[in-house]
Amino acid sequence: MLIYGAYDPPGHPLILTVAGLSKLIFIGLVLSTGAQHLGHQAGLAVVIDLVMVALFVGYLVSVRRSQAAGVGYKTNSTGE
Repeated sequence: MLIYGAYDPPGHPLILTVAGLSKLIFIGLVLSTGAQHLGHQAGLAVVIDLVMVALFVGYLVSVRRSQAAGVGYKTNSTGE
């Protein structure tokens, strides 16, 4: 889904929201089992997913701010 989203700019917000939510669910499930898995590769996956969620949120906030300022994607070749 993230690969498709890279080539579909209008779909970025929805795709990043779904991907971010799935990563947060994964993090919640890993943390709900206790600290027994955090010392292994699951701990590294949690850290990497947290970084990715932070990047997704940063991108989504910047897109929303640019849309509020009137800067956005051009919808056709004439620039309208």
